[in-house]
Amino acid sequence: MRHPKILVFSGSIRGGSLNTRLAGLAAKRLALADAEVTRISLADYQMPIYDGDLEQEKGPPEAARKLKRLMQEQHGVFIACPEYNAGMTPLLKNTLDWVSRVADQGEAPGIAFKNRVFCLGAASPALSAAFAASSAHAPYSKSGLAHWFCRKWPWCLMLAKPLIRKAISSTK
Repeated sequence: MRHPKILVFSGSIRGGSLNTRLAGLAAKRLALADAEVTRISLADYQMPIYDGDLEQEKGPPEAARKLKRLMQEQHGVFIACPEYNAGMTPLLKNTLDWVSRVADQGEAPGIAFKNRVFCLGAASPALSAAFAASSAHAPYSKSGLAHWFCRKWPWCLMLAKPLIRKAISSTK
């Protein structure tokens, strides 16, 4: 694959987020490696808190449908996964929950998570970023593709190292 299409986003929309800066660094490095990068903000994909009754009544929100279609156009997805109480942020969890529920006619739910590579990175002054990245990975990838992606681009899994914080700081 000559120019893989990679979607990059952060699981945080907080101003000054280390993980948003990490997403920017990942996008830059991927582009330098000849990837076709699409970088988004989850602020542009607002969704209500997942509720099965709401889904049954109104279906998945349009933002979830748009994000699912965008994910399906990619060969890979890089998510900078902030730590939140030793897990992923509620924003990221809610987004992934909604996207996992979107199915166009003839598709199974969760299709956006199949047949593409996912990689999770985390930037945090605490070691708990590793827990956030691993908790985000577990429900959505059983194929081992994230491990392949990180072997291909070994810099992509970044966990709480002063050197990484310095690299992120220089991308401001």
